[in-house]
Amino acid sequence: MYGIAPVTHGVTDQTAELRGIRLTETSHSPNARIARHRHAYPAVTLVLSGGFLEDFGARHMHECGAMSVLVKPADAPHSNRYSRLGARSFIVECTSESPAFDALEQAAPQPGLARIVVPLLELYSAFLAAAPERQVLAEEAAFEIARRLRSHHQWKTLERPVWLSRIADAAIEGCTHPLSLTTLAADVGVHPVYLARVFRRHYAQSIGSFMLQSRLRLAMRHLATTAEPIARIALECGFADQAHLTRLLHRETGATPARFRRVARATGRATA
Repeated sequence: MYGIAPVTHGVTDQTAELRGIRLTETSHSPNARIARHRHAYPAVTLVLSGGFLEDFGARHMHECGAMSVLVKPADAPHSNRYSRLGARSFIVECTSESPAFDALEQAAPQPGLARIVVPLLELYSAFLAAAPERQVLAEEAAFEIARRLRSHHQWKTLERPVWLSRIADAAIEGCTHPLSLTTLAADVGVHPVYLARVFRRHYAQSIGSFMLQSRLRLAMRHLATTAEPIARIALECGFADQAHLTRLLHRETGATPARFRRVARATGRATA
């Protein structure tokens, strides 16, 4: 029904073919739209800057901002709508059968995996430098992703309410401020208990956890793209203080804010 498309409909800035893995850096123009299509291989995308909405239909729709990761199997029809800033992404494709290939094929399209952001940035740095260790880093990243993924064989059967994306948008936009589940539910005309259950079913986490992930991505963007003191970034992103940000970022990514900033800036173009 949908033809097999290349890994990107945008500009391929750079690519490298490794053993069983393809690495690609790609750019998309502001407000670009890509009609429904599918890809030949399972892939993991790290958004370096900008962002996009990846729409798999009523069942799955994911907002992907800078410093977020999206995993998707091959042959999953989807469309894309890019932000007013466009997007620049680093994509890891599994191009031959392996345990990592099998794990990605069995997974539902899903965002998250904050723990893999730093390894992907390290792989991106090696990719830019054509470093000898990029094969090893790519395999390590792929197997770590495979280890963390859980199979979701029934993902295509789950109907997604059309109003759920409004809740996700509100949670992202208001992630640094107190939000009420009751108010969110009233805005879309459903019961708070029903909202909490449906959100968890489709996003595999609570709304509170989703807001925390949004705040952490916001902090990571600030760390990667500004010279602001870490303490100020923590407060701007809704954390109690620098220690609070440090504790949560380390729990989710395995890196302190200082290390995350060093790794992100080592790539050069990741801070552009």
